[in-house]
Amino acid sequence: MIHFSVLVMEQICHTLSHKGEVTLNKWNALFVNDPDNDYNLIIELECEEENVGYIVRKENRIEVVFYPSVNKITLPLEWLENVLDKAKLEL
Repeated sequence: MIHFSVLVMEQICHTLSHKGEVTLNKWNALFVNDPDNDYNLIIELECEEENVGYIVRKENRIEVVFYPSVNKITLPLEWLENVLDKAKLEL
């Protein structure tokens, strides 16, 4: 199997931190091979170049998995909906 990474979507958004500060976050969704699952395709979710979770097809459903974090994860809903639409078609 070929290992690759392809940018699916990028989104720059403003989020409100728990301290009331507005920050600018860059979100990426990338198609990658999962070496832990026979190199099947998954979509990695990155915020500010940090891998915070992934989207995977399990049986007949799409799952969104976030890694444990001490920070609250806030992502733009419209962007996630578009990424999930691509996941339904491609995974």
